[in-house]
Amino acid sequence: MGAYLNPGKRSYQMAVNSEIFVDKSEMIQYLNRVVNTQQRFVSVSRPRRFGKTMAADMVCAYYDRKADSKDLFAKRKLAGCVSHVACEKEIPWDIYLGGFDVIRLVMTKFFKKKLSVADALARDYQAVRDWYDGYEVSDIIPSDPGHEESCSADKTPDAVRYSLYSPLSVVDAMTTGVIKDYWNKTETYEALAEFIEMDYDGLKEAVALLMDGARIVIDTSTYQNDMTTFHGRDDVLSLLVHLGYLGFDDRRSEVFIPNREILDEFRTSTKTEFKHHKCIIEKV
Repeated sequence: MGAYLNPGKRSYQMAVNSEIFVDKSEMIQYLNRVVNTQQRFVSVSRPRRFGKTMAADMVCAYYDRKADSKDLFAKRKLAGCVSHVACEKEIPWDIYLGGFDVIRLVMTKFFKKKLSVADALARDYQAVRDWYDGYEVSDIIPSDPGHEESCSADKTPDAVRYSLYSPLSVVDAMTTGVIKDYWNKTETYEALAEFIEMDYDGLKEAVALLMDGARIVIDTSTYQNDMTTFHGRDDVLSLLVHLGYLGFDDRRSEVFIPNREILDEFRTSTKTEFKHHKCIIEKV
């Protein structure tokens, strides 16, 4: 456990001593503002080689209760920041310095893989996108700073839309270096054929259209948010959205098959169904 608990300041000190060093310690000021608040869970996502490791080393060095890092940070930009006031409480730059036990985990060290993540990412990005992308999440979220022109004073901010990949499938593809269908390892795989067989209000015909690339408008208002109560085709399609088998465009109330991986699952399920019906006809 010693390798992960309270890693100290050595790595950050080495970064500071390097000829090429960019002081990003002002990030700590923001983190201190969200300590002990509902916003305390923070994810920092950046491309490779954009300083995530150094930032993690810096965070460890600052909060580690055993690191004794006051002299190290007293010379950084953080120490020159104006004390922040939140909830009528002043937050000086060193309020949480050395105040916590810190656990640092580098998840890539736990993977056994044939290819490095760098090698896997060097594969055809478009192929990864075709196989695993297609979901979309959105909300009425203000646009990023610097893009205020996308909304005006008399309108609500534009919805920011994010492209969402199937996470487990992407992880499997990156760790194995093989782009293929990983979806059928999920627990809901067997359920897809059963839902299609229900054939509420022409459900099978709708599925055929979706497999051909069509988008279908549905009414989600009657869906009961369970896996047993169905009043029609749209309820089943709404459930398939919840299970990840369909994407949903909330602007047009349209469902669609999001990517190639899911299309393969629909193909497998419908093939099984057609074989089942063929056997019944032959027996008759």
